[in-house]
Amino acid sequence: MALQDFEASLLSVSRDHAHPMKKITTETYRNDKYYPKVVRAAEAILATGEVVAPIDVFVHLEVLSKADVESWRFGRVPYLERVIRGSLGKTSRILRILRMHAHDLNLRPSQTAYVKWGKGKRTPLRFSKTGDPNLEEAYSRHFLKPGLTSKKRRPSEQPALEGEASPAAEPNASALEEHTERGASELVSATLAPNDQLWFHHPEMLARVARAEQEFAEGRSTRTKTPDEAQALLDSLKQRTGR
Repeated sequence: MALQDFEASLLSVSRDHAHPMKKITTETYRNDKYYPKVVRAAEAILATGEVVAPIDVFVHLEVLSKADVESWRFGRVPYLERVIRGSLGKTSRILRILRMHAHDLNLRPSQTAYVKWGKGKRTPLRFSKTGDPNLEEAYSRHFLKPGLTSKKRRPSEQPALEGEASPAAEPNASALEEHTERGASELVSATLAPNDQLWFHHPEMLARVARAEQEFAEGRSTRTKTPDEAQALLDSLKQRTGR
């Protein structure tokens, strides 16, 4: 989409949200009060990574919390705008400024498919209350450093299985790759999956969680009433498995 078309679409979306806003143009956007904040957020993200995502910018600007983003990613929130702090006119403004600033930085736009994390069908996630295609596209557009492809691989260069989350290429990797059931690749910002939580998104762990939930559903579980009883049960299980 051309930059002019992008501006027009977001202005239209802002009106649809009943949040009138002063038009931002390529000549005036640097004078907007949110411009320096967007610049600082993008600079901080690029200092440790190679992908700038609107969600990351919102988190840096404290328009979103990581906890709310995670709830949305797991499907516990119907659409992202429900947990955004402030007016939707403000977020539309930030999206427009980010697009223009990314153009100045020579970052490459890359459309990204967001799907639900966790077990079950990996259904597409919704950003806006209305589901407006232009706004959905604006929220899901990432900006990549020159030379970075949207199909980032594991160190072994082997793609992840469909529906699996790739482990980080290195401890401080800036992005993870996920694959949707339609075959699209998704770059997931590592800032939304902290290093101490990456284990949960590993295919082996997801499979173990699925097995445990199945056992609970079938009634194959043991209840304990106190922490000591729970610890004793765990110790007995470890002895049984030889761990």
